[in-house]
Amino acid sequence: MEKRTLKDVNICGNSFESLTVFLDSNGNIIIAPLLYTIYLENLGEIIKCKEYEKGGELYKELYEDSLSESSIPQYIGHIFNFFQYIEELNLLNEAPDVHHSYLIQASLVNKYLNSYLPKHLTSASLSVHQASIRSYFYFLSKLGLIAPMNIKISRKAKKLSFDNNRSKTKINYVSTEERAALLHRCKTKRDRLLLRMGFEVGLRTSENTGLLLQYKGNRDGYLLSLFDDLINPEKSHLEKFRYMLHGKFTKGGKSRWIFFSRSLLEAIRDYYLTERAIVLSEAKGKLDPDDLFLNAAPGYKGDPIKESRATDVFDKYRDMIDWMDQTLSYHDLRHTFATELYQYELINSEGGETRSQSSALITVAQRLGHALGKDGRPTSVTTCYIRLKEVMLDVEGKNYAI
Repeated sequence: MEKRTLKDVNICGNSFESLTVFLDSNGNIIIAPLLYTIYLENLGEIIKCKEYEKGGELYKELYEDSLSESSIPQYIGHIFNFFQYIEELNLLNEAPDVHHSYLIQASLVNKYLNSYLPKHLTSASLSVHQASIRSYFYFLSKLGLIAPMNIKISRKAKKLSFDNNRSKTKINYVSTEERAALLHRCKTKRDRLLLRMGFEVGLRTSENTGLLLQYKGNRDGYLLSLFDDLINPEKSHLEKFRYMLHGKFTKGGKSRWIFFSRSLLEAIRDYYLTERAIVLSEAKGKLDPDDLFLNAAPGYKGDPIKESRATDVFDKYRDMIDWMDQTLSYHDLRHTFATELYQYELINSEGGETRSQSSALITVAQRLGHALGKDGRPTSVTTCYIRLKEVMLDVEGKNYAI
């Protein structure tokens, strides 16, 4: 099962900058949640239900309520997690097919909320999951497919999740949902690239200042030469481009290779040709520096960014997302990159482990610039990603594909 975000979608005259769809294991779109996401994205509303008594009878009434833009990805993500749970049960013949979610009984939904989730979530997170799942099934009720369900969290589940509040430790992993929300809020191409450098390349915030277009007139080995490779028809087969990040810009003073995907390098080139060029043209009397990223603020326009700029960018957009863990930092994007790289190096396309943990961790250490121990093995600075991989799979789902 897969959650995919489509860009620039038009449905019956309604335009969406992005629209999330759920695909089953065969790649088919699941219609009911698609209708829900269209409703959510188009109106920014959810369906709620209130109960009232009249003439000795208890009635339920559905009504619309607004939902903040920042909460929409969170609601969709929680519903996707629920569908993954249903898919797993369906394989055991314990739940309907994901294409027939209107057949799911309240007892199954409550089992998910009261038996499965409390083992993993804090009380606040459990409440948001409940609100998300309620909104989906009340939406089905609004369509006339089912009667409103009684979806509740038991006292036992509340206690278990409350205990998680006290035992919770910080998770240094930024989910795909959180990354999408951050990128969605970026106002500039530069800011979007700075975030991508964290989770797609594994850069520290200061290392972004080491991305140079050229060095003292020399293009070889720098970004301008990579741009040439990018548009060279003879190199159209390349999907990765490597760049030597010099030790002057790294924490340990040791140079290392970093890698850009074709799509990322295309975005870098686009920034260079458009937004960066505009900033430079507005920076009166300033020469074009070798640095890729430029400051666009008045008074500093056209100057290279400071080492802390990427951190400032991350903090700015994180603070706009009320449901996001506010302890997360730009450096956690680097941890996220390393965790996903470890998983990628460890697992083949069929989901089986093809390399030893040690071999996969050595690759991670090399890409991050971590030193190996005297025995040639990764140190604890790198081996922490064994644990983070399990955290990642809990967050993204066991079938998460990098």
